[in-house]
Amino acid sequence: MKIASAEQMRQIDTEAINHFGIPEIALMENAGHEVAKEAMRLCEDIPTDRQSFCILTGCGNNGGDGFVAARHLMNSGAKVKIFLLGNTEHFTPSAKINYDVLVNMQAEIYHIISERDWNRLQISITFSDCIIDALLGTGIHGQLREDAKKCIQIVNTSNRPVLSVDIPSGVNASTGAVESDAIFATATITFGLPKIGLIMYPGCKHTGDIIVKTIGIPNSLLAKDDIKQEAIDKNFVKAHLASRADDVYKGSCGKVLVVAGSTGYTGAACLSSQAVLKIGAGISTLISAESLYDILSMKNTEVMVKPLP
Repeated sequence: MKIASAEQMRQIDTEAINHFGIPEIALMENAGHEVAKEAMRLCEDIPTDRQSFCILTGCGNNGGDGFVAARHLMNSGAKVKIFLLGNTEHFTPSAKINYDVLVNMQAEIYHIISERDWNRLQISITFSDCIIDALLGTGIHGQLREDAKKCIQIVNTSNRPVLSVDIPSGVNASTGAVESDAIFATATITFGLPKIGLIMYPGCKHTGDIIVKTIGIPNSLLAKDDIKQEAIDKNFVKAHLASRADDVYKGSCGKVLVVAGSTGYTGAACLSSQAVLKIGAGISTLISAESLYDILSMKNTEVMVKPLP
């Protein structure tokens, strides 16, 4: 699977919208629905009508995903409280539409402004079964605002399962850098392609389990040649391993000669000659000094050891 930077993913989204004609709000709907399903899965031991969620949102499209998730969770019968951080005059168009839907549904939405709002957030998190982090998304860079840091610190000390939307808030999606504070997620649900920041340290320490959903983006965009980063996963390995006939034996599967080892350094010789077998060769032969033969032959069972003067 390919891995995208934040800018590469933005370009993919733009092409999906402008070239393929997929409305941005349709992508947001798909993303938010997947968030709701994954959040319910994290709480699967609790009956749906008794599940309680605290959703942290900003005013961007990441927050919009959180608004959609809130609607689906409410419709499932769960208890949902939404806490909004940021200037509501800066809503993105799609996020504003989904925010207005929640207002019309009379959802519990709290705009964090006063100390009373912070106290309400703390209490709501304490009694929630799961926190959904839809606060900042992939667009952040540099130092966080103080209110965002305060929100992240409250979440990280809550001892509650956390589902981050696209990337844990505070992690740079393109580099994995954490400038100040970042959410420690139980799981991160990301859309289209995994982001570099989910894979690289220190960001990967914050991601928890990574769930990837394509949300309807055409496969041709997700497989673009100009995205060079790629994860070596089961599918990648399967596609690159040569198939073998049913009647093969070790002599027909490749023979590799390893010349290695010296006094005090027999470990490297053993590891490298054993690795040859692990990657699929039929026969691995290790040649080393005669004085090391007893040690190497004891350490290696499958590898053939040949001594030289």
